[in-house]
Amino acid sequence: MRITKIVITTIVLLFSCQSYSNDLDMTGIWIGENITSTEHRKIYTVRSEDGYYFSRHEYYQDGVMKRWLHNYGVWGQCDNKFWTDFIVYASATSIKSLPDCNPPKFNYIIQSVNQNKATYVAERDSVEYTMERRDKLPFEFFTGNNVLHKFVLEKIDKYKQECLKERSEAN
Repeated sequence: MRITKIVITTIVLLFSCQSYSNDLDMTGIWIGENITSTEHRKIYTVRSEDGYYFSRHEYYQDGVMKRWLHNYGVWGQCDNKFWTDFIVYASATSIKSLPDCNPPKFNYIIQSVNQNKATYVAERDSVEYTMERRDKLPFEFFTGNNVLHKFVLEKIDKYKQECLKERSEAN
């Protein structure tokens, strides 16, 4: 009887995290900016329903983009929180596969999702992000780089198969 209760409780908890409220749904294409006294950053993020994640960050100084970087990985959401695991990092000067099964992990707390705007806070540094949902990205970020695209998808698929499996078995 006790085992049955544990199994039912586990299933209910897993289902509740899988079926989060559509009111807080963070899937889709999001665009925003983060402006501080030392930095002006434009952010373009895509979170797919199947757990893939892409983010482009453009850093500006005096209205001119000085550098950009891409993060590719996986993401997930449970209630008012979501997380990202960065699997591949790319910039104008390098492409890096981050440590297998131990990539940088970031957690966020969703403060609100109203119509097509979302506000969330990074747990690591309390930076608040305000993003707007869009139907499509304003321009093509893969720029036809099929080698990068293939590399990214292979690394993410390997991570999802090997590392996320290890994480769920450890819990």
